[in-house]
Amino acid sequence: SLASLAGLRGAMARRKEGDVLRVNVQFDRMPSYSNIQMLAIPHEYLSYPGERCHNLYFRPFNFYENWARLLWSDYAREGYAPLDFCPMVGARHVHLFIIGFNRMGLALLLESLRLCHYTNYDGTPETRTRITVVDRQMAELLPSFRARYPYIDEQIEDVQVEFVAADADDEQVRAMLDEAARDENELLTVAVALHDPDTSLATALNLPEAVYRSESKVLVRQELQRGLGEVLDRDTARHRNVKVFGMLTAGVSGGLLDDERPIFINHNYEKMCRLDGFDAASTPYASDDERRKAHESWIALSESARWANRYQTDAFGGYKRALQHYRSTCGIATAQIPEPLYEALAEAEHRRWVAERTVAGWRAAREGEGRDNTFRVHDMIVPYAQLSDEERAKDRAVVGNVEHIERLFS
Repeated sequence: SLASLAGLRGAMARRKEGDVLRVNVQFDRMPSYSNIQMLAIPHEYLSYPGERCHNLYFRPFNFYENWARLLWSDYAREGYAPLDFCPMVGARHVHLFIIGFNRMGLALLLESLRLCHYTNYDGTPETRTRITVVDRQMAELLPSFRARYPYIDEQIEDVQVEFVAADADDEQVRAMLDEAARDENELLTVAVALHDPDTSLATALNLPEAVYRSESKVLVRQELQRGLGEVLDRDTARHRNVKVFGMLTAGVSGGLLDDERPIFINHNYEKMCRLDGFDAASTPYASDDERRKAHESWIALSESARWANRYQTDAFGGYKRALQHYRSTCGIATAQIPEPLYEALAEAEHRRWVAERTVAGWRAAREGEGRDNTFRVHDMIVPYAQLSDEERAKDRAVVGNVEHIERLFS
């Protein structure tokens, strides 16, 4: 893929001066994709000889991660329920059950780790998000996962991940599913991500009866939607909450590959950090000057920083649902966000940021250490209560911009 980038430089010589060729590059294997998110692409790959500016806009993507984002993020496609498909109040918590720890299963796990951070988390086990991953080959698969993502257990405080070495049909697994489906406080989503389409479908349609009787959601991976997939999506009886996903024809989305919202988020953050009086509500992002500045800043970012902004936009759907629940409870269409909810959303945003950085390979600074971008050490990977007022203001700014960004890009 990188060799192809270098080969495209010659084509740029025939384009008009100042034109930028957008190159969307698919990385099929998750390790390669994770690595390219952390590496800086050399200048010579993105421009042709004699030019100082970038002539190529490099946009990596991964089919499996695309599908995870299309299911649950703020870019989700119509018909798919979010993991928090009911208001997150009291002891209510998300429980994601992934069957199949392959490339798709891994992508679903990583995206849920980035997304599942809610305002009702109070530090107790009862309000933590639960993720259960089931695979008969887990003993062979887990060491590689632990080596690539070593800090998940110790740094992501509001999500508990359990790995089970078993088949979906094993009595132990079926008992776990039955219990989760019967628990009124668990918002259960079962994602069947097995390689074989027929096995996936058979598994998804023969889960414990309690799963279908409840409002639990079931996702079943199918390479094609034709035939049984279409019939299943139209079922309004026993399998009304079973949906197919992962189709080969639908894994690339223009919305996901469009970086306009992340570009604005980064622009707003930089303005806030420079403390130059930027007011998102009064500065029209559509103005040529603001857009030019935003795009120039974006091009200068590392690939890792670009992905941090992209993943932040994924979480906006959950924040909007929390705001909508508050307003519907109050019986009013619009209202200023009350201070307790604002602070709860800001704390959830910080936990989301910690999770996103952790998945990207960052660890918390140890005693005597400061931030180190080279070895991905960060002194802000701490509980929200330990942040300074200045650092908390950054999380609050994210919350304050959610609805403004939605108005700009809806």
